[in-house]
Amino acid sequence: MNIEIWKDERYREIHAKWRRIRNLSFNVMRCEMSDVNLTRETSAVLYLIDQTDLTQKQIAKKLGISEATLSVRMKKLEKEGYLKRVVDEKDRRKYHLETTPLAKEAMDKAIAHLNKIHEGMMADIDDEDIKHLIHLLTQVEKNLEKMKGEQDA
Repeated sequence: MNIEIWKDERYREIHAKWRRIRNLSFNVMRCEMSDVNLTRETSAVLYLIDQTDLTQKQIAKKLGISEATLSVRMKKLEKEGYLKRVVDEKDRRKYHLETTPLAKEAMDKAIAHLNKIHEGMMADIDDEDIKHLIHLLTQVEKNLEKMKGEQDA
């Protein structure tokens, strides 16, 4: 198998760095967040329920999961005491979910950990370099979106 692009050392290095950064960030996050009994996904679910007025369908779309999967996650979070059902005052047949004090405590811990991770990850990188990195990643994203659009057509 002869793949020309793999002959380009720069391309191989970009992909190696990309994979290494992804793996390192997951490992650092897992270690830092070990005292928070939530996964990244369940933390995101709690945050979105607490901080937004998104519907279950919108939350599922934002997280890239099915509504059924989200429903299972939410039931588990409710059972564990992170969410509670509150009856809608205007229509008693309906309810909405709210985060509990336990969830708020876990989210505060998670946010503190994420801030620490972010600060450590971005140490010794100045604002101009960050802007340049964002610009480059945005261009890669646009290129891939364009390619995806061409494949979907």
